[in-house]
Amino acid sequence: CTVQAKAPGVKNQWAKFGLSLSSSGGEGTTPRLFDTGNPGSESTCVDAVLGSPNQACTPSGPGEGSAGAQGLTGENCEPLGNVLIIQEPGASCPDDNKDGGVIIFDFFSPAQYVFDMGFLDIDEASKVEVIHETEAGLTPTVFNLPLTGNNGKQTLDINIENVSQIIVTLSRSGAVTFIDFCYDPESISTAPPAAPTPPANTASPTASPTGSPT
Repeated sequence: CTVQAKAPGVKNQWAKFGLSLSSSGGEGTTPRLFDTGNPGSESTCVDAVLGSPNQACTPSGPGEGSAGAQGLTGENCEPLGNVLIIQEPGASCPDDNKDGGVIIFDFFSPAQYVFDMGFLDIDEASKVEVIHETEAGLTPTVFNLPLTGNNGKQTLDINIENVSQIIVTLSRSGAVTFIDFCYDPESISTAPPAAPTPPANTASPTASPTGSPT
């Protein structure tokens, strides 16, 4: 039998594209990778609703769930490879958090254009908040994700310019399958912006002059 090792967190693996990731609500502060082609075969390490392709497709795959069957709105019949999840606390293998959480996509410099994003297994109210630059300043645009159900796949059309941040809020389990965006390689660095250096502490003035002039 095959058991997945717990995947490492994903943070700056796409830094060369000007993108950094973080998460909250599950284990750790970064999302994890989940291999949809190998959702596990041990009783403690199986999450077949995130498998791909769906077992009802031709050819069949490891995915389980009626929403991903061939011919349905959430058809999940193409291999998806690795997807992003919020890790379930205490799980011994990659497993999306049953209580959901937040995945944040931060762009070092605003992405020129975000086309769309993909999602899997959304069966509870979830949303995508796109923070983008406008003449009025930073503006949020919120999309509510359709409920595709177990193993259902969907694509969310975004089509927004100058995107600084994307916040994906999952109420329950689910995964992000892809993000498609355009960026200017000349306008980004190869690492996230460094946090500002705090000023050095200076000595408090004394009540009377010191012995030597300064």
